[in-house]
Amino acid sequence: MFSIKGGDKMTLEEFQNHVNDIRSNLDDVAHVTEVLNTLASDYGELVKTNNSLTENNNKLIKDNDNLRNVNMELFLKVGEKRTNDNKNNLINTEEDKKDIPSFESLFDKEGNLI
Repeated sequence: MFSIKGGDKMTLEEFQNHVNDIRSNLDDVAHVTEVLNTLASDYGELVKTNNSLTENNNKLIKDNDNLRNVNMELFLKVGEKRTNDNKNNLINTEEDKKDIPSFESLFDKEGNLI
């Protein structure tokens, strides 16, 4: 009667309706137990989904950081090779090298290229 069919997650409105149903039927133990089982089941699914999404998000963040580091290393290798091959040697001194921005300074807090 109260279960959510098809694996759909309970909406906030449905949750509030169940809570109000429990409040209004405190004398009907069987009914309250059924509604509480529905709420507990849905909560368990939400926790599993949240844990899975958190794990996936952490993996994506780590993969993105690794990719950014590899890309920066490649970027620096390509730039280094071209400057070494260049007879004018665009980067001549340590002071010139200090003017090269760090990889992190190229991105804002959301990871967008500045």
